[in-house]
Amino acid sequence: MQTTLTRQTDVLVIGGGAAGIRAALAASGAGADVLLLTQGRPTFHGATFAGLGRGWGYQALPAAERTVRNLERFYDEIIQTGLGCAHPRLARILAEESGPCLQDLLAYGLILKTDAENRFLRVPGCFSSTPRAFLALDRQNIRTTFGRMLRRSGAATLNVSVLGLIMSDRCCRGAWGVTPTGEILLARAKAVILANGGGSGLFLTQAGPVGQTGSGYAWALAAGATMKNLEFIQFLLGFRQGRKLGLLPLNRLREPQAITDPAGQDLLRTALPNNRLRQRALSLRQAHAPFSSRDDSGLIDRAIAESFLRNEKVFYHDSSVPDPREVLHLAQAFNGGIRINTQAASTIPGLYAAGEIAAGPHGADRIGGCLLAATQVFGARAGRAAALYAKRIKALPRPVVPPELRRLRLSKNHSDREPVDEILMATRKKFSQEVMILRSESGLTECLAFLDRARNDIRTMKHLSSLKITSLQAIMVMEAVTRAALLRKNSLGSHYRTDDPKVHRRGAEIAEKK
Repeated sequence: MQTTLTRQTDVLVIGGGAAGIRAALAASGAGADVLLLTQGRPTFHGATFAGLGRGWGYQALPAAERTVRNLERFYDEIIQTGLGCAHPRLARILAEESGPCLQDLLAYGLILKTDAENRFLRVPGCFSSTPRAFLALDRQNIRTTFGRMLRRSGAATLNVSVLGLIMSDRCCRGAWGVTPTGEILLARAKAVILANGGGSGLFLTQAGPVGQTGSGYAWALAAGATMKNLEFIQFLLGFRQGRKLGLLPLNRLREPQAITDPAGQDLLRTALPNNRLRQRALSLRQAHAPFSSRDDSGLIDRAIAESFLRNEKVFYHDSSVPDPREVLHLAQAFNGGIRINTQAASTIPGLYAAGEIAAGPHGADRIGGCLLAATQVFGARAGRAAALYAKRIKALPRPVVPPELRRLRLSKNHSDREPVDEILMATRKKFSQEVMILRSESGLTECLAFLDRARNDIRTMKHLSSLKITSLQAIMVMEAVTRAALLRKNSLGSHYRTDDPKVHRRGAEIAEKK
């Protein structure tokens, strides 16, 4: 018989990263009792505290820089970078409140990089022409800072693998999951904040944490929440050396033979023989780490991705390293997710979202450093709004046991694990083939059919386990992303369609230049 634990709180926060900790602090400051659920140790898991980079950038206008003119320029740049897909009101809130939130972080001990004259080092950030972004010193200091914030919040924390939301009368009233020791936890709450990151881990290669498979998206989808901009995902150029992944130094791409095909030929010269066009593409590619179809910089990534479709490996050569490194595209972050309003509330009463899991502040492309700023701005807004909402709930209804929980079987018998793992790996491979850089109607349609077969194969297995639940949820998110990509027939920012008529016209122009 499985042991079931029950906890009750005003505000339940799921996710122990930058957005979750900020939300817990804000909710606690507004007078709410807060419980934070995180899979693993807080401040050590999630995109905030892990990944391939050494630290992170933060776009903000603090103190005297927050003039009407500067704020308007910041807002305009967010909107222009989003190519019309960022929510104007949320973009304005991000521009206006990122500065005060950064000052809060400094008060908690965040250390920023400085130059030789001890002035804060500022950089433009991807897709930006204004040196507005601050750079955190290192990840250890980031962990220390957010650790202080978490302790200040007074929130209780539990290590739980959340498997779903608790719903009552179409309102979100908590979440349920499994503890590391195998107990079932029913966490009842008057309001729930999802802050457990995006879904980069759905792809075979990613720059973020492996465990981020979009579970929060799946819970929100199952609850009926509206999603937005799921087709916009940032992909970086990276490399593999042994079992390690790294980011490709874009400033080295101009060197002869920097990127070669299996025959040792210069891939970029072969794919883009017109020197003027190739140099223009290489120059534009230096301006932003993520792939974008917004200009000719995307020709570099497309040439590499087309080699992948031919099952050809591509290699990066660095004179400081004797052996060539295999080139890859790495999924970095989602620009879309759960649609939120100005108070970070979803379309489901009692359910809020902040951080990468939330959609609205960003669009087809995102300025580098705005994601971290959004975790603080909308994490704080979610916390305050959830606490206010919780105060209006006089009493929680009797808990409704989720239907999955009635059939869940936690056992040490792992006889089904191998086939489930194999099915999920196959779906991730297909998803990576069709929904990374090169997308088309035929490929996306084929991917949907593949996902449907995989879901049916898992459902036919006899026992329902936590692995099957999370695998089905991963497939649900893959399907939602694929459908979003299928619906948007035109290439826009991080979303590129090979069957876009404009792409064919551009291809004809390139052919003429050859």
